[in-house]
Amino acid sequence: MRLPLHLAALLVAGCASTSPFPPEYPAPPQDGTERVCTLIGCGSGMVLDMTVNATLAQLRAATFTMCRNGSCFRSRLEGFRPDAERGFLQLPMPKEAGRFPLLELSTKPLPTGGTEVRVSYGTDSVVLKQGDLYRVTFQAVDGRTLGEFRSVAHYTKVEPNGPDCGTCYNVYFGSNPPPRER
Repeated sequence: MRLPLHLAALLVAGCASTSPFPPEYPAPPQDGTERVCTLIGCGSGMVLDMTVNATLAQLRAATFTMCRNGSCFRSRLEGFRPDAERGFLQLPMPKEAGRFPLLELSTKPLPTGGTEVRVSYGTDSVVLKQGDLYRVTFQAVDGRTLGEFRSVAHYTKVEPNGPDCGTCYNVYFGSNPPPRER
C-alpha cells in the first residue's frame, strides 16, 4: 500500500518533532561521540518510614494527608484490606508538571504496638527543589492525630547509569535507610 506524499510528509514531520527521551534521560550526544548507558531505572521522590499509633484496621478508617510546600493531597484509607496483617495501597494523585505522581503506602504491624507505615512518593525530578517541606499526617475519624511528620528535604543526586545517563533526586526520612531495589 502506498501512502500519499502529503501523509508521508506529515508522518515524518510528526516523528521528527518529538523526542523519544523523557526529561530524566538525556538525548544522545550531538558531537558524534557515542555514550553507552545501561538501562537501570531510577525515580525521583521521597520515602518516609514512620510509626503510627494505630492498627491496620484503625488506619482503614483514618485520613491521610501529605503536603509538599503547602500543596496538599488528602485521602481516606479504606483501600487497605481488612483481613491482611500487612497493607499496601496506591493512591491516585492529581497531575504535577504534566505527569501523575506515584503515591504508595505500605504497612507492617510492630511487635511493640502500632504500625510502621512507609510512604513512597515518586514524581518528575523537575518539580523537586532542595528545601522542599514535607508534612504527613494520619488522622482518626474522631480527629485524633495518629501520626505526624514534618521535615525539610535535602535530596541526594543519583546516577545509577553513570554521568550523563539519567539523573534522579531522592530523600529518605526514617531511622534506617530503605532496602535497595533489586
